[in-house]
Amino acid sequence: MAKKLCAICNTNKVGWLSTNIENDSDAKMCDSCLKSMGLEPTNFSNDVILKYDGVDKIKELKASGFKYDYKTRLSEIKKLNQQLKQDIIDDNLRLSKLEKNQSDTIREINNAKSEMEILDLKSKRDEAKQRVEYIKGLLDNHTEQPLHNDADEDSDNTDKFEEIKKYKELLDNGIISDKEFNDKKSELLGL
Repeated sequence: MAKKLCAICNTNKVGWLSTNIENDSDAKMCDSCLKSMGLEPTNFSNDVILKYDGVDKIKELKASGFKYDYKTRLSEIKKLNQQLKQDIIDDNLRLSKLEKNQSDTIREINNAKSEMEILDLKSKRDEAKQRVEYIKGLLDNHTEQPLHNDADEDSDNTDKFEEIKKYKELLDNGIISDKEFNDKKSELLGL
């Protein structure tokens, strides 16, 4: 298997024991580049010190003549790790608040839907009451005609049958019940 080249200088070969630069890649740094940046090739902390910078930044730092100080860099990394932990805690708190807000919003939406359904039912109830009042008004306005002679009686019977037809239409349209229809029919026919 051919050895890879240093990710920083692209000239020196690196082996599997060479210092890793980034966690998510197989980029490695040769001993010569490590020394030129003030790091000891035999120090196992090099991976920890370099992992936050990445290949591009390390190339820039090396080109500018930057040298790492172990103690300072490890202190910086400790602060970075603490900040990352705090960021995770803060993110979890924000996520918790967002989830609570989402839950509250869903509850408010469901309450609003329930209120709308109640209002819709009340509106339908009011409409039904109005229809009943209208029908009662129709029924109250109807007065029975007194019986007259036979000629008037035929006319009266025709009027009664017409009236029954009207009530049958109200029944068919669901405006009155079977009982109301039958009561009115009996009344009109004198049964």
